[in-house]
Amino acid sequence: MQILPDCAQVFAELTTEVQAAMPSRVSEILYEAGYLMLLAGEGHSAYRAFSHLLNGEFAVNKSNRTLFAYLEGVFPSLCHYLRVPYPKTPQQEELSISKLEAMIEENERRSTAILFMDRFLPPPRATSWSEEYVSRLINEEQSELSELSCFLQDVYRAIQSHLRSYRIDEAAKLLKIYELVSQKSESYRRGWISSEVLVIAVLTYLELGREEEAKQLLLNWWDQSNRDSFNLNQFLSFTATRNLILLGIFREKVNISQEAIAFFFDALTHHSHTPQLKIPTVKDWEKFMENWNARIFAEDYQESFEGQRESWAERFPMEVEQKNCSRPPATEQEILELEKRLGTALPPSYRNFLLYSNGWNILNGSYCHGELLNTSQIAWFKERNLDWIEAWHRGETEDETSDEEYFQYGKYQDCVVMRTVYLRTALQISSDEDCEGDIYLLNPKIIDSRGEWEAWDFGNKHPGAYRYQSFWEMMQAVYERSFSKE
Repeated sequence: MQILPDCAQVFAELTTEVQAAMPSRVSEILYEAGYLMLLAGEGHSAYRAFSHLLNGEFAVNKSNRTLFAYLEGVFPSLCHYLRVPYPKTPQQEELSISKLEAMIEENERRSTAILFMDRFLPPPRATSWSEEYVSRLINEEQSELSELSCFLQDVYRAIQSHLRSYRIDEAAKLLKIYELVSQKSESYRRGWISSEVLVIAVLTYLELGREEEAKQLLLNWWDQSNRDSFNLNQFLSFTATRNLILLGIFREKVNISQEAIAFFFDALTHHSHTPQLKIPTVKDWEKFMENWNARIFAEDYQESFEGQRESWAERFPMEVEQKNCSRPPATEQEILELEKRLGTALPPSYRNFLLYSNGWNILNGSYCHGELLNTSQIAWFKERNLDWIEAWHRGETEDETSDEEYFQYGKYQDCVVMRTVYLRTALQISSDEDCEGDIYLLNPKIIDSRGEWEAWDFGNKHPGAYRYQSFWEMMQAVYERSFSKE
């Protein structure tokens, strides 16, 4: 889960949402709220939230692979810290404190082995460096990126080597060097190696009794990072770092009060969900997509994708000049002709979208699916991309993926869980040119009571399909993914 900058606001939004959310979304909210409580050092409240995910109305079963895996990565460590058994579930018996201790010790042993393992095949180019050389790398305004990259990789490997041999003081010296030099490269500072070095550094300083330095590292990370690369489970794998978090190192940063937590559980108690069967109108699309236009051409968003602006201007000069990605609306006659050509009526939310805008250009800056097609371009996926289907179709029948596994929607769904047989009957609604292996599809084999078709964000990079109950819901998710990290 990505932790957003204003955690108190996010928590308040979750509190409001949980009162009327559909049960599957409540499960997600409980995990997210419990995660925030844990970061705030409110272990008992986090335990209460996570417990709802093991038993009762909002329990998560193993068919929701992603959310279940996230929970399994967090909850046992929390129970161990609180010295309470891991609750009994329909899948397993209660885990006693002694069994939890054995499991945590084994997990920590494995995590340590992985953390200190050298995963590079060639030997390091160097294992020690002169003060003059390090000083030059730190102080030169312009350093070759390749030289920085090689140096930091070798320092990382030297740190691991020292720790495998329990030369902790030597490792600590190199950690300081790594911290200073990595600041020269933004991409390297946010890379996976730097993420692991942060964990190593915190553990090393705690081992040496330098607790304040360990705490400062974590607080600096919170202040300086967008937290995309932060892996809480890595820290929960180690007793020492887990304890820092649960003792409240981030309490002031997260800023969630006891009163706010009480409001959350009160809202959960009064949860009542009435299924919303509303179909978005043309006016709904107009309002939603006008916000989309405003965000994609906002100056701060444009600055985030400086490298894309020239390609946008070359490919969509009119859209960039007018700051408008919409197209003229489709006429009723154009839609009727399309439906006649396809031999089926379109799902209502997608039909109303076309009545608002007959296609769409530039969905976002980095997550490219090409443009949304117009009524003359829309076609069955098999007519345009049979080779793509052949590469993916595993030859299974529809029933080989159970309904329990398949009908998992929301942000924690596993994109690998899909029915590739549906690719043969899917409708392609986005361009396959410059799409970087990703495309939007509508699935007429899954239709709800409103007549809405299941929508797929399908592609090779995922790999698989993130699925939504309608085109409207998919576009809302794309908007959230595109603009929520600003």
